[in-house]
Amino acid sequence: RTLPFNESLETTIDIDWKGLDIPRYLAYSPVPLKIRPLSGTLDVQATLSFRQFTDRPPTVSAKGTLRLSNVRLAATGSKRFLELSSLTVSFLPSDLMEKVVHLADVSLRAPKLYVERDRGGELVIMKALLEQLGVSQGRKKEPAPAEPGPPVVIDLDAFSIHDGMLQFTDWEPVPAAAEGEEAVQGPARVLIDAIGLKASTLSTRKESKGRLELSMRVNRNGAVRTAGTLGLIPLDLDTAVQVSGIELSPLQAYVAQHAYVLVNDGRVSADGTARVRAGEDGSLAVTYRGGAAVSRLDLRDSRNNEELLTWKLLRFDGIEAGSNPFSLRIKTIALSDFLASLVVEEDGTLNLQRIAKRGPAADEKAGEEKNQESAPSAAPEKAPPKQGTPPDIAIRQVLFTKGDVNFTDKHVKPMYTASLVDIDGKVTGLSSKEDITADVLLRASFDQYAPFVLSGKINPLRKDLYVDVRADFKDLELSTLTPYSGTYIGNAIEKGKLSFGLEYHIAKKKLDAKNDVFIDQLTLGDKVDSPKATSLPVGLAIALLKDRNGEIKLDIPVEGETDNPEFRVWKVVLQVVVNLLVKAATSPFALLGSLIGGGEDLGYVEFDYGASSLSAENVKKVDTLVNALYERPQLKLEIAGYVDPEKDREALRAERMKGLIAAQKIKDLPRKDDQAISPDSVEVSAAEYPVYLKKAYKSGKFSKPRNILGIAKDLPDAEMEKLLLASIQITDDDLRQLAAARARTVKETIIKTEKVEPGRVFLIEPKALSPDAKEKLRKSRVDFSLK
Repeated sequence: RTLPFNESLETTIDIDWKGLDIPRYLAYSPVPLKIRPLSGTLDVQATLSFRQFTDRPPTVSAKGTLRLSNVRLAATGSKRFLELSSLTVSFLPSDLMEKVVHLADVSLRAPKLYVERDRGGELVIMKALLEQLGVSQGRKKEPAPAEPGPPVVIDLDAFSIHDGMLQFTDWEPVPAAAEGEEAVQGPARVLIDAIGLKASTLSTRKESKGRLELSMRVNRNGAVRTAGTLGLIPLDLDTAVQVSGIELSPLQAYVAQHAYVLVNDGRVSADGTARVRAGEDGSLAVTYRGGAAVSRLDLRDSRNNEELLTWKLLRFDGIEAGSNPFSLRIKTIALSDFLASLVVEEDGTLNLQRIAKRGPAADEKAGEEKNQESAPSAAPEKAPPKQGTPPDIAIRQVLFTKGDVNFTDKHVKPMYTASLVDIDGKVTGLSSKEDITADVLLRASFDQYAPFVLSGKINPLRKDLYVDVRADFKDLELSTLTPYSGTYIGNAIEKGKLSFGLEYHIAKKKLDAKNDVFIDQLTLGDKVDSPKATSLPVGLAIALLKDRNGEIKLDIPVEGETDNPEFRVWKVVLQVVVNLLVKAATSPFALLGSLIGGGEDLGYVEFDYGASSLSAENVKKVDTLVNALYERPQLKLEIAGYVDPEKDREALRAERMKGLIAAQKIKDLPRKDDQAISPDSVEVSAAEYPVYLKKAYKSGKFSKPRNILGIAKDLPDAEMEKLLLASIQITDDDLRQLAAARARTVKETIIKTEKVEPGRVFLIEPKALSPDAKEKLRKSRVDFSLK
């Protein structure tokens, strides 16, 4: 209908199409279609109107209804892309010249969208669209730039989706099966159905907002519901969110891409409010307030179907999270009924170390890093990147209840198993702020009976880790560790209990640790044949460390820089233990001296040359040794006496000559017939010495200088001393008797204290008169050994 002679030139066109066959007419398209219609009909009932005015621009308005029915689309390389029962669009009078479109209602019924990603990581539909738009070899045909005009305004009174479905199939995480490896069963799939959407009063007008309600089912069992407001320009979505029962198992293909982990079960839920807002620069800010949970988690090792990690419920309450800038505040994180499994494999690696898959790219990168480490650096070191503002994170409390950790070691034979059970505790006041520390308290039991308590303060969220904690562990039955003792020591453990108190302080990347170890009644059992067993005297080390009450107390300090990649706390502790064993083997008395304080080497006692009696200083040393032996009743002491062949021989000659001179004085002393006087008790004064020296010289049966008449000459005192001394013979037997006397003296001194039983002290006949030479030690000594 038209008025061609009217100034308004008012013209109206009524369109009434029914059952237009879309595939039939698109078959005439001169351009090959990458998205092909397989079926679909178009119904149009609309009115287009044109009017011309003298005082304003002309108008072109449209109103009516458009309906697509039974639509099926397929993309290249895909059987199907979109199926649609019906799409109905109702127009209210809209001024097309003013770019204003008023839609009364848009309704989709039973839409089904099939999205597929190929092994190259490309979406099939996007690939088809890009090809349709002329993208070839990474280049896109750019259209001629158009003059910017006013934006199109779209007002939508109502929008709805009924019984919608989205199926996503992802082949990208499914690698081709390698030789000897089973192929992964199928791609990753996500099915979202029962989609229902209701929206009202939506508009592209700035700051306009409408209502939005959405519900859907995820993988048959999960559900998502949202209800809130939506603004399009700028984007502003503010909605309540309810998520329940979203299964994690469909993510298996993605997990398997990077780790040998089977996601056997797991459900995600959430209840809160979310807001998505676009800034003036186009950036998005997302916030969420509410709660979330992961329940019924069951992760397994896909190689042997063994448990890795399970829990009944991990709950997050009072979440206040935001991006741009990032912030996270949580009132409570609660983990309950959880179980973790740690396994040392037969090759000595931890199961968690072997779970991550290493692909060719990872191996190549590791090789490059290794080469870079070994190659000399020609370029100057770059300054470390500037640290930005730390993230704002605060967690009021983290709760642990009813937790277990199972440990299995297949590296030792027989296999060792243990459990840390009834894990219960909390961490209070976690924060990323530098000056705030959280209180931690954790309790558990080792194999039901040995209590474990961890307490102190931590801050793992700040730039530099802060730790100030103490861990106490009591009464672990050491007999259960026989698989380890048999493998590495060569003996079973008959009995014993282990307790320890650990204090660890980390601040500014510096660790100061104290390890107090207490072992009670440790007793080794039967021998175990093991090629890995140490040759060090573990039994002797235990006897050295164990006191009279059967207790071993060790204080092992550890210091180090936590950012040093070579630093490992337990490596240092283990090295200290090994050093104790080595010291027990090579310097047991030095170890004994350090254990009782003072650090004195108690392995020997020195004697004056020619003497077999102990000096006052050495009597104290023997007393120290006695006290150490008293506290360690398992130790047995062996005593071996030695001499210095040269210096002890000379000293014995001098002592023997002194006795000959004293014997001459005894002859002049008045005494009864039955009175015996020892030369050692007689003192010869300086004035008497020349007289009795001459008598001793004359009475000596040895060759003397004589005059022409054959009478012994009178000689100066020094000459007589020299000849008399030379006439005295000290044999090796004399030296052996001196060495034996020294050993007996020490033994008698020890036994007289009554602190060490005689059955624990043994005299040893040495193989030589002289001991092995040791720097700064006399050969005239007694050496001790322990058994």
